[in-house]
Amino acid sequence: MIFIMMNIAFLAIVAALMVHYFMKQRRPMAPIIYLEGNIAAGKSTLAANLKRLELFPVLDEPVRDWQDVEGHNLLELLYTDRATWSYPFQVLALATLGRRQTSLLANHPEGLTVLERSPQCSLRVFAQALAEMNAIGQEHMAILRILRDAVAPPTQRPIHYIYVRTPPAIAYQRLNRRGRTEEAGVTVEYLTTLLHDLTDAWLLREEANPVHVLDGTLTPEQLLAAALDIIQDLRDDVTQAQEPQPIREE
Repeated sequence: MIFIMMNIAFLAIVAALMVHYFMKQRRPMAPIIYLEGNIAAGKSTLAANLKRLELFPVLDEPVRDWQDVEGHNLLELLYTDRATWSYPFQVLALATLGRRQTSLLANHPEGLTVLERSPQCSLRVFAQALAEMNAIGQEHMAILRILRDAVAPPTQRPIHYIYVRTPPAIAYQRLNRRGRTEEAGVTVEYLTTLLHDLTDAWLLREEANPVHVLDGTLTPEQLLAAALDIIQDLRDDVTQAQEPQPIREE
């Protein structure tokens, strides 16, 4: 009888160790956080302020890659001749966003990472806006969806969106203040009826991944503090979930 009881106790300990091992293998991973928002919503300033803290990797929207493609400014070409350059630019945007993400995740496979703008946004907002302006055909949209899936395949890491939601009129004022030459022809109507509304339609109804909405009218300091609160909560959740649970011996 004593021998049987010892075997039962031994098996219970082995079972507990196995559960602990497999739970450890399935431990929650740190999330990928995308900063989203309209043109001139304030997300680039937020990304710069987060990067300055050096708490975790932060990657900017690859605007410079779009401004110099072997000496050609495709961002400028897009705004000056949408009919010709809308589709090539969206291919470039998805390719560069995907390359940036692949590089970051390869170098930081486990830690929390922040990226300004996602491949999903490129398709769901900007490409869709151009499609609604009849600058991109449905056959090209189908190709862009395939490209989006190729550059941003499903990942085991959780995805969170921080949506800097800014009234289009305020975004338009900021756009004019920053004076980016390529954006000289951007209208408040474009920011409102297309980009703002499409971003709302996507992120305010997003079901697959959590969305954290921030008030884009906050000062840069207030916006940074609000974003850090969200990010710290996510880091705390991962840390708590990864803490080993004590094995109880009967």
